[in-house]
Amino acid sequence: MDLIAHRRKLGRAIRAHREAAGITKQRFCTSIGLSRPALDCIERGETAVKLDTLERIAEGLGVDAWRLLH
Repeated sequence: MDLIAHRRKLGRAIRAHREAAGITKQRFCTSIGLSRPALDCIERGETAVKLDTLERIAEGLGVDAWRLLH
């Protein structure tokens, strides 16, 4: 699997966990201190995610970061 495919897989996992938790994009972004455009790019797999951002996202979703990567 190439890098772009991994980014897309991660983005889909983040979106799936967020939607399963019933959290809107705006509420989620506010709670983790991330801009909505940044989250949009991450969920679409268009950008790499820094480790600290991944940790904030995982914490906001109440899951371990590794769960989002697998």
